[in-house]
Amino acid sequence: MGLKKKTLIVAVVSCLLASIAVLGTTYAIYVVNLKGDKTQQVSSGTLNVEFQNNSSAISLTNAYPMTDEDGLKNEGIQFSVANTGTLPAKYRITLVEDSNNTLTNNYIKYVFYKEGEPVGTPALLSSLSSLVLVPAEDIANGAKTNYTLKLWIDENAGNETQGKTFQAKIRVESVQATENFS
Repeated sequence: MGLKKKTLIVAVVSCLLASIAVLGTTYAIYVVNLKGDKTQQVSSGTLNVEFQNNSSAISLTNAYPMTDEDGLKNEGIQFSVANTGTLPAKYRITLVEDSNNTLTNNYIKYVFYKEGEPVGTPALLSSLSSLVLVPAEDIANGAKTNYTLKLWIDENAGNETQGKTFQAKIRVESVQATENFS
């Protein structure tokens, strides 16, 4: 009976170990496959800029000086910035002047609108540091912001502005969240 008892104990322990090994392996495979089936796709910095007139170009050619009241009646350049990524983003909006301008920005007045509301009052374009309209703007994923930029020649500009040209482009660029904007 001693040998049969030892054989039975060894057989039971062997069956238990084999069962534990099979269950453990099955559980591990199940967990690995379950985690392996989960995918997370992240796309950051995905800004989509859309211009209403399909152009980011601004051109004041043979324009004449006008009052702020008349300048504000201009339609302006309308555009939107949308974040189509899965993470929040940050961007800045600047004007890039054409190198062949014959009219300096000292004579150009502007007003910038965000979601239909003016961001300030009419001012000379030359008052903007590096022609930055928006130094840093946060935008949530899936969000869209609408802008309008109105430009005109200041009514105090003299006859020297006649027949001259001012051209620029609107640039929207992604910026790092840690960048210093001061």
